[in-house]
Amino acid sequence: VSSIDTKLENKNMVRIVYTDHCTVRLLGVDATSLIQVYALDGRRMGVSLLPLSEGVVIDLAAYPTGIYLINVNNQQTFKIIKS
Repeated sequence: VSSIDTKLENKNMVRIVYTDHCTVRLLGVDATSLIQVYALDGRRMGVSLLPLSEGVVIDLAAYPTGIYLINVNNQQTFKIIKS
């Protein structure tokens, strides 16, 4: 997994960390945050979240190779590539 476009405008925003090629960790969110994953063609993908004390982990293992958008609370979007 790699990032195409991640921009941090202030330190209170969500940060993304790539754990490996199948998982992404979002820092600055919690289990109550609205996290949605979309394929590049606009399809909303099912998402598997693992809550952590400092954020959540998104498991992308079931997704095919491609480009995905991760939207957090309808406020911030990350573009990622799963290879």
